[in-house]
Amino acid sequence: MTCYEFLGPAVHSLMYDANMGVLECETSKCYRPRALSPENEFFLVLIRLHLGLMEQDLADCFEISQSTVSRIIITWINFLFLKLKEIPIIFIHPYVIKVFTNNVCF
Repeated sequence: MTCYEFLGPAVHSLMYDANMGVLECETSKCYRPRALSPENEFFLVLIRLHLGLMEQDLADCFEISQSTVSRIIITWINFLFLKLKEIPIIFIHPYVIKVFTNNVCF
């Protein structure tokens, strides 16, 4: 749940673009209602990433169409890329910093 909370309130305003990009919408009039809740969409994407299930299998499990699954996955992957790229993935241990700042070779 921590990962989902990190994504913030933007998950509630994601919109499926015809060009498969991530859009955020200010009003409820600019898109039709979602087939799944944002939490279930996120869960669907995590299942796809972890298990590699086919889109049709996910569509059957969530009782939505395969094209909806495809749009959800593409939108969320783009959104996750934009959000998760903000997190530094390289952890530098304090010992490594000390060694490199002292110009000491191993």
